[in-house]
Amino acid sequence: MTKVVSDRDSLMPHFAFPFRIGLRAKLMFLTGVLLSLVVTVLVALVSRKLHEIIVAENRTRGLAIAQLFGATNVNHLKAYQFLPIQQNALIAKDENQLSYVIVYDKEGRIVAHTADFGALFSTAAEPESRNHSASGQIIFQERTSPPFLNEAEERYFEIFLPVTAPESPKQWGTIQLGISFAPMEKVLLQTQIYLYGLGILSLSVGLVLAASLATRITTPIQKMAEASLQAARGDLSVRIQVLSGDELETLAGNFNYMIEQIKTHQEARIRAEKAAAVGNLVNSIVHDCRTPLTVIKGYATFLYDTALPLEKARECLNFINLEVERLEKMVEEILEYPVAGRSTMRLEVAILDEFLRECCLGIRALLQGSSIRLEQDLKSHAKVLLDPDKMRRAVLNLVANALEAIQGEGTIRISSEILNSTSVIKISDSGTGIPEELKSNLFEPFFTHGKAQGHGLGMSITKSIVEGHSGSISFESFPGRGTTFLISLPIAAKALISPKAVQAARSS
Repeated sequence: MTKVVSDRDSLMPHFAFPFRIGLRAKLMFLTGVLLSLVVTVLVALVSRKLHEIIVAENRTRGLAIAQLFGATNVNHLKAYQFLPIQQNALIAKDENQLSYVIVYDKEGRIVAHTADFGALFSTAAEPESRNHSASGQIIFQERTSPPFLNEAEERYFEIFLPVTAPESPKQWGTIQLGISFAPMEKVLLQTQIYLYGLGILSLSVGLVLAASLATRITTPIQKMAEASLQAARGDLSVRIQVLSGDELETLAGNFNYMIEQIKTHQEARIRAEKAAAVGNLVNSIVHDCRTPLTVIKGYATFLYDTALPLEKARECLNFINLEVERLEKMVEEILEYPVAGRSTMRLEVAILDEFLRECCLGIRALLQGSSIRLEQDLKSHAKVLLDPDKMRRAVLNLVANALEAIQGEGTIRISSEILNSTSVIKISDSGTGIPEELKSNLFEPFFTHGKAQGHGLGMSITKSIVEGHSGSISFESFPGRGTTFLISLPIAAKALISPKAVQAARSS
């Protein structure tokens, strides 16, 4: 199937696949991609929002713990009672599930440490911790390692809170709390697993629904595609039934209506073609009836005007009877056409020169009362395969045209010969010739080329008869010097051993 893309289609965005796949697979693939993107974005957004919520909650919770711890131990800091502070730090760590608690006095020394007792009464080893503890500001930050040695790396949320007394803004110390991210990450991981599970479930349901929808869409399309192929093969009885209640049902109805209209128009066209074919046949036979009628009229006039011996009169009556029989055959041909569907060829092997001599007898009747001479030069001596009645009509049509072309005295010459292993009939006249501008249209139907009488069918009929005998017709014409028509026919021996030629002739 060749694919044709319109300009409108080329401007529309579409998804290009590297290989040809069906609409159902495309729909399921695109549904899977879309749902996967939606789940991925949803998990990312939910994880980010949940992270923000947990950080805010830990900030609020850690600040409350630090403030409570500071209020509880401010007096111990003022009195340099460090042992209670250490004990309270251990208690606060355990009760509040903190990672570590570090307390600095107003000089910046560590007076309580829940993770590294060796660091007591020393300054913080990290410059960052020393700076934050001395800044006198509340600081929130995230870090990936604890502010002491011999601990594995882990993400922490850290708070620095200066400790002041209610009666004075003086800073008596700083509290440093560390809250591990591990519980939060566990919650995040569980949430992500839950969301991915929900996404997989949604993807499965979506694919099932997509497959169902694709089947609902593609099944009618496949039916229409198959029906279109059947219609293209000539089966116009095909119909499709879609009960979807949507545009597809409308499309199927329109398809059935289109096929019905095509069938109706085709039947009407066939009837018109048959009528036209019958009309053409009738026109051609009516056209050719003129010649036998002219012959009959000529012999009848000759009998009426001339006192002939009985034998000569019988000869004229035989010619009249022969022409009447030809007219009867033409009428039978009209009656047979609607049944056979074509004009039937009754081919038989005939000696070409004898056939032409019989034609000349009728031609002489046409020439009676005129100043035109008929000459014969028959030297073919060949057998040909022909339908005598139809070929005689072709020859007489050419002679009738020659009579119209000759003004006053003139000559019509009938000759035959073998040329290049082909039998050739030559019909020449001494008439005015055919104008150059008319030669290309000479064999076209209804081309009268200026005749006062006639319907322009003679030459078209003649060409059809000759080609029906597997022959060809051509002409040579020079203004003022006459015209010669050449009819080439296969020799009977060759025609008989060529079934295709015989079949072609019989089916014309």
